[in-house]
Amino acid sequence: MSRKFATSVAMVLAVFLLSGVACGASAKDPATAKEKSADKPKGASGDKGAAQGKVAAVNGVAISQAEFNKALSRFQLQRNSQEPPSAEEMKEIKSRILQSLIDRELLLQESKRVGVKVDDAEVEAQVDSLKKRLGDDAKLGQMLEKWQFTEAQYRETIKNELLMRKLLEQQLGAKSDVTEGEVKAFYNEHPDVFRAPEQVRASHILVKVEANAKEEDKTKAMEKIKAVQQRVKKGEDFAALAKEVSDCPSKEQGGDLNFFSKGMMVAPFENAAFSMDVGAVSDIVETQFGYHLIKVTEKKPAGIRPFEQVKAPVEQHLKAQKAGQLRAQYIEELKAKAKIETFLN
Repeated sequence: MSRKFATSVAMVLAVFLLSGVACGASAKDPATAKEKSADKPKGASGDKGAAQGKVAAVNGVAISQAEFNKALSRFQLQRNSQEPPSAEEMKEIKSRILQSLIDRELLLQESKRVGVKVDDAEVEAQVDSLKKRLGDDAKLGQMLEKWQFTEAQYRETIKNELLMRKLLEQQLGAKSDVTEGEVKAFYNEHPDVFRAPEQVRASHILVKVEANAKEEDKTKAMEKIKAVQQRVKKGEDFAALAKEVSDCPSKEQGGDLNFFSKGMMVAPFENAAFSMDVGAVSDIVETQFGYHLIKVTEKKPAGIRPFEQVKAPVEQHLKAQKAGQLRAQYIEELKAKAKIETFLN
């Protein structure tokens, strides 16, 4: 299996995890997962379960063929813009989806055993939050139809997701904390991750010229930008002029484009901006958008971002990484104590 495809599978299974369809799926190395999927889990059976319409049983609780088919269908919807998987890849997809459904059932059973509770108000709060993000009930209905959920099924999915989250938080929450020492060690050991390119902050005034503009229109635009240039040279405030005459939406911010690095702007604009000193105003620069006057307001040299600037996202990354490892280990412990039968060929 290609690394690109394995990454695609992992990403989509992560989507399932977040939606509650396959919560608890462990993020393993693709090669290791493939080796494990070739072996039947403990208590695996042959075709008997398949004949009874189930793909697996976890401590006697069936995972139905219909449930598996829906999870597979949702996976295919998620990756609809990609090339169809090969037979080998589809076998791997099915194996991972099955394992994810087994993991989900294990977590739900364990949440019931230890007495985790979710009330209706918590579920409704999640539904209301989604409705607000989507804008209205109609869009929620369209989304549920696309992903093959009734509203009742979706509420049940949310409830199950909350049960599993609470269980994992209860059992593993504090263990996933990271120290500042761990954050600093990651920062020091991965300097390339935090390397920032040279950046420029600039403001500009644009007199727009359409791509198919006539020569007389180009001439008028040039006359206009020259007149603005003279006003800048006489000492008028650049930001105020941008607000008054610029044709770029950045006029609302006085022409400010914030910081940008090389490769983010069209070449003539970039070349001018990076060649200027702070406080300087360019000559007239022509691009595909029209005529510009550019003022450089700040510069940042290339270098490593300061620790304090990246501390929070690094801490979040390490905590998520540790939580994933703990979750995988926890699920393996649950599997070791469970009776799991699989019937998927």
